[in-house]
Amino acid sequence: MKLHYLTPLTFPSRYVNRLQVMKMSGAFSKRVDFALYIAESRMSRNDLFQTYNIHEPFCVEEVGNAAFLPRRFWGARRFLPCIRTAPEHTVWYARDVLLTDWLLFFHKQFYGNYFFELHTLSRFSEQRYRRVFAGARGIITTNEDKKKILMKRFGIDEQHILVAPNGVDFDEFDVLKDRKLEMRKELGIDEHCVLVAYVGTDAKEYGTDALRHAGQLLQNTARIEIISGRPRNEALKYMAAADILVAPYCATSEHFITYMSPMKIREYMAMERPMIVSDLPSIRACVPSEAYAFFAVPCESSDLARAINEACANMEEARRRAKNAYHLLRAGGFSWDDRVTRIIDFIKTRV
Repeated sequence: MKLHYLTPLTFPSRYVNRLQVMKMSGAFSKRVDFALYIAESRMSRNDLFQTYNIHEPFCVEEVGNAAFLPRRFWGARRFLPCIRTAPEHTVWYARDVLLTDWLLFFHKQFYGNYFFELHTLSRFSEQRYRRVFAGARGIITTNEDKKKILMKRFGIDEQHILVAPNGVDFDEFDVLKDRKLEMRKELGIDEHCVLVAYVGTDAKEYGTDALRHAGQLLQNTARIEIISGRPRNEALKYMAAADILVAPYCATSEHFITYMSPMKIREYMAMERPMIVSDLPSIRACVPSEAYAFFAVPCESSDLARAINEACANMEEARRRAKNAYHLLRAGGFSWDDRVTRIIDFIKTRV
């Protein structure tokens, strides 16, 4: 099978969607004749692969960034040559709604020849989503709730949808999870302090304001670190150095409450660190009970501080829950390779 992944993204970036695309591409390239088409890379191929810890290089082609507004309109036109010159029976893969919609407008043969990976249902008009879904040969969603919406609101047949939650690269975490003191020394962190870390986007809806306020309520029982915008490998070292990892998402939108498939949670599980997470349905889909994590009311600083204090006061129990979460992740088939295997099998049933 020849599979080409089309994305208008520029690399590298602090945004997690770049990491997801690169990890998926690395896994695809092990299974099929694969190429990733992007807008632009601001570094050499070797540096790009090293940045995202990709150990087996694959084909990356740049189409260039659009110079005029609207960028998705002009950007989509830059993908047309690679579509027109592709070998017959090439399978296309995309996750960008605007790019896919414009490609359907520009190139009628694109219709019915691509698979679409759905991550959000709230950014664009329903009409745009309907066009993208109607043209897809199959749709991959990251959780069951999005599948239900596709069936109920958009009338898409269940057989047309695959649920494949986001994955994790176990190799990145297995080499670090038992090196906490070494990572603390490298990062200049006192080995005796209780380090509570959040690693990800620093924005109100992600709960970082609530975490900062919770830190003020802890009265120096723990050191709070918010790690955002750092290179991938530096962020991983902070995860390894932490005693407790926090995912304090807020219930600010249906996306956070129901639709997201948080890569951060599975990365925390893979690092085998005690977790404090917001009690949201989307997170319960990853961490179903208190056997695996400590839960806090979303965006309530006082309850977040309570959960941190509870974990700190019961570290033996916290480590037991972390170990349970690690084994749950391992047993669940949540590697990127496992995810791609399910997607490839799904694609083969529809081509």
